[in-house]
Amino acid sequence: MNVAIIPVSMSSREIAKLTGKQHKNVVRDIREMLEALRVDGSDLSHVEERKDARGYTSEFRLDRELTETLLTGYSIPLRRKVVKRLHELEENMRLKVEPLPLSPAPVAALVDLARLTFEHLPNLGENSKQALLSVLTEQALGHKVIPLPKIEQHLLPAGEVGAKLGISGAMVGRLANANGLKVPQYGEFRLDKAKHSSKQVESFVYNASGVARLRELLADKQAA
Repeated sequence: MNVAIIPVSMSSREIAKLTGKQHKNVVRDIREMLEALRVDGSDLSHVEERKDARGYTSEFRLDRELTETLLTGYSIPLRRKVVKRLHELEENMRLKVEPLPLSPAPVAALVDLARLTFEHLPNLGENSKQALLSVLTEQALGHKVIPLPKIEQHLLPAGEVGAKLGISGAMVGRLANANGLKVPQYGEFRLDKAKHSSKQVESFVYNASGVARLRELLADKQAA
């Protein structure tokens, strides 16, 4: 049985959570690290910096090498926590593939399709990316090699959030955009069908923290 490993990445928010540091301080550490590496001539084109609706950095995503480079300035207990999590992520993404001969053409086409899809959907959440890859690989190879993600929390689209708060889904979207809520802390982007076409688009769904924050903002707006 062949074993393939999909490269893992870790977000600055998860690093902050694991180490107990404030996210803004982790972002600062990452910027300092990247600047030093740029001076050294390192290729950082693969580093992903996600921004919110206001253009502020919502999080960085680092590969294993850069994550471990960042950790060199942290204490041993903190490094251990993050490295342990990296090992867990790698184990979760480890694929056990039956030793069947695969034609390079379908595999190359699959890689190109996934790359183009993610380029056009840059905000797509990790669960949706894994689900999409699961479907694509099953269609290309004839059997499932990437499991569907386990959803650990109930996420609500804007319409359902609006129904809870007594406002329209459009108002939910405007509040979220105006206050930079479309970040992993408050939910994730998923694929959804566009209202007036069959096109698949990114649609943000909200977790409990997102709903609570929207409720607070709505109360402040109504009290003003």
